[in-house]
Amino acid sequence: MTLTLTPLPANVSARSLLPNTDPATGIVTATGRPTRHAWAIGQTILAAMGIRLDLTGSGRRHGQNLELLQAWLDAYRVRVLVIRHATNIHDYNLLNDLVHVTAATGTDLALTCDDTGGSQLADWVDLRGGSIDPDFAPLQARLAAVTRPSLGPGVDNAADTLGTGQPDDSDADFPVFLPRVDFYAFRARCRDLLTPAQHQQVDDHYRTVFKAVADDPFATNEEATTRFSELVAATSHVGKALVTARAAQAAMFTHGILFKVNLDYFLNAINDVENRRLTPAEVRALRAYRTPWRAAAVILRDADLTRDHVTALTVAHVTPDGDLTGVRHAPMHPGARVYLRAQRTFRLIQGAEPGSPLLTESNRSIVQAQRRAAVDLNLPNVKNHEPSNTTRSDRWQQNLGVALLPLRTAHIPDPATTKTGAPQ
Repeated sequence: MTLTLTPLPANVSARSLLPNTDPATGIVTATGRPTRHAWAIGQTILAAMGIRLDLTGSGRRHGQNLELLQAWLDAYRVRVLVIRHATNIHDYNLLNDLVHVTAATGTDLALTCDDTGGSQLADWVDLRGGSIDPDFAPLQARLAAVTRPSLGPGVDNAADTLGTGQPDDSDADFPVFLPRVDFYAFRARCRDLLTPAQHQQVDDHYRTVFKAVADDPFATNEEATTRFSELVAATSHVGKALVTARAAQAAMFTHGILFKVNLDYFLNAINDVENRRLTPAEVRALRAYRTPWRAAAVILRDADLTRDHVTALTVAHVTPDGDLTGVRHAPMHPGARVYLRAQRTFRLIQGAEPGSPLLTESNRSIVQAQRRAAVDLNLPNVKNHEPSNTTRSDRWQQNLGVALLPLRTAHIPDPATTKTGAPQ
């Protein structure tokens, strides 16, 4: 950890020289504000990291702000914390607190001020063994050396590799109102009722699904449930999901099998976005929570852990990199690990042992946090009544009501032995 003070030109906006940064890049930039409270400076930096102070859980226990700041700095692997206009912080005890926090996380603390003042701040930096830059260039070089590329929404391909089902923008123009008829009449009725352009969209998707299922038909109910879920994992469009279901039914019919599905539940679940996992943008949105346990609770549910498993997790179940160990779970998006790292670090700061619970909140509070996240951040809805011993994907697949019914009997009588009619 190094401490530096950099004078900036007084005739140039400090924000233009040091704009706000994404904490995932390894750099956090905040503006110093006059205050006498340690929690206030922690709150200022947390807000600069993307935490929203108007969300649930942000307006209580301000005494934990510095501990939370340390947890988030460690979780994001922040290399440099930049404070613009550090001369606004008149109480040097607050700067001492920042030095302790950054020293604990191995983060460099870079203070800046106008080149027309800051002599007292320079004396404090010198007293703490820091260095004073002659101009902006050394700080600029240090920031460029440690900056990591930020994986923003839509930049990485993690959603495709993990099957998180990132919605396709092409779904926006797909027809919504489609005929509710049986699969054998669906395609013809669409041709009769839709415009040529709409029918072309529907038919193209129908053919794609039909060929995929016809070439490799479902063998068992379990396989049918899993593969059918994968077919609709990338859409939250009810119309497209209906076409997928009818095409799969028609394809299985060509193999002499009736593919049954609870269509009403299926379409309602698609409308409530129960069929897919969180997208990269939705995972990123969880950084708005000040307390990491709320984001961790949502991530653990998305990773297909039951409520009982979530409450049973200990600090030892999370590695320093934010991976889950010793428990079965679905693959997690790379951006989700930061929330588990933050919660693990925060619990260790509080003095938790490896065998201590990862989440100290009650089962009821965890469920309420998961539901509240759907409202706060527009995430997929969480049902009011969910069993505590089943996973999200199990509930979705079980309620689909998938069944494969053969259309051929096990024994076909010999025509020679059947009665063909009255003797002549």
